[in-house]
Amino acid sequence: MKRDRDSRAIAGLSMGGSESLLTGLNTLDKFSWVGAFSSGGFTPEFDKEFPALDAKSNQQIHLLWIACGTTTG
Repeated sequence: MKRDRDSRAIAGLSMGGSESLLTGLNTLDKFSWVGAFSSGGFTPEFDKEFPALDAKSNQQIHLLWIACGTTTG
């Protein structure tokens, strides 16, 4: 079993999607695959939500998947 960050993903739906973004993007030393589905609950203060992100972060992420629907029901 591989235990390195290149083999580790985090993803979630709704509030779990918010948590996966917060956890995954703020701990890129542990996760390189991050997914969020229909997440919400963020403030417009991006720098406060994601203090660990910087110009080098994009090079560390294998995949960042954010999906949002347009209809309910």
